[in-house]
Amino acid sequence: MDRQRWSIVHIPGHEEVDSSATVDAFAAHIQGKLASVLIKELSVVFPLTDLSHIKRIRSKRDTEGPLSIILCTRTDDSSAIPSQVAELVEKHSLETFIAKIPKHPAADREEWATQYNLWPTTFHPSSARPSKIQFNEDEERTIAAFMVRAMHQASLAIDHGRLSNGAVIVDPSIGQVIASGYDESTPPSCTDCSSCSGGWHPLRHAAMVAIEQASERDRRLFPDDKECDEATLSVKRQRCEASAAESIHIESRSSSITVEASRPYLCTGFDIYLTREPCAMCAMAMVHQRFRRVIFRTSNPDNGALGGKFFLHRQPSLNHHYTVIQATLAEDNYTH
Repeated sequence: MDRQRWSIVHIPGHEEVDSSATVDAFAAHIQGKLASVLIKELSVVFPLTDLSHIKRIRSKRDTEGPLSIILCTRTDDSSAIPSQVAELVEKHSLETFIAKIPKHPAADREEWATQYNLWPTTFHPSSARPSKIQFNEDEERTIAAFMVRAMHQASLAIDHGRLSNGAVIVDPSIGQVIASGYDESTPPSCTDCSSCSGGWHPLRHAAMVAIEQASERDRRLFPDDKECDEATLSVKRQRCEASAAESIHIESRSSSITVEASRPYLCTGFDIYLTREPCAMCAMAMVHQRFRRVIFRTSNPDNGALGGKFFLHRQPSLNHHYTVIQATLAEDNYTH
């Protein structure tokens, strides 16, 4: 397989921002005895709600200059300070100046060090904005190989008179496809052969067909597991925790999860490969199934839910977040 033909890109689950962007703010040099008083007063009249990463006070140890405080942000290049803040400026006889402060939290320590040259900010590695994932050659080769399997499903769809969209579900712990399917949301265009006489339903997109097949596989593997007992719940918790902590590397995880005794929880920890970016219905179905990663080939600018039109995986209110990857060939038209 010619790995060089593939472009494999991570689509972050956060809005991409310009890390160098700044905001103009009114600031003032102050004496140390005023610091705590002003912080209390400003937190009432002008809290920095959208700039929680900014330290309100720039201490002498942060810079060679005097102690300084952010009063408020400057809007629309206006030279006017909001009236309530202006009252504090007059009350404490402050001399104001314009400071440029970082607009976004730092993604890593290098950005954090750069931001400190402008104004002190906070940095917490556990909650920092994640960076784009980079892939090594083995990972790219593995992703490309499974995408070819999904493309084979799409070709079967064409052979059967269906829409060209295929899907495969992969268990990365064993490196195998455990379910596959192609789009069955429209009637087959050919009606003169027995292989194309199957049913159809408008909701049977490729991802939904593959998910249904994965469910059937579970029922075959665990025919007596009819109730969600404590053992099953334990497995569910193990797999959810493992999925949340899973790195991007494709490697065996058989030592970290034991599922022989009970049915695994839906598709937790699995990857799904799609030849076309999923719609909102399929993207949400994959949230509920607890997939580890969603990898698609071509973008869907009309109704794609993972970057083509919407960014569903960037919604903080979701109870599960998967990694989104686009694996495209050089001849594909749409890429991120």
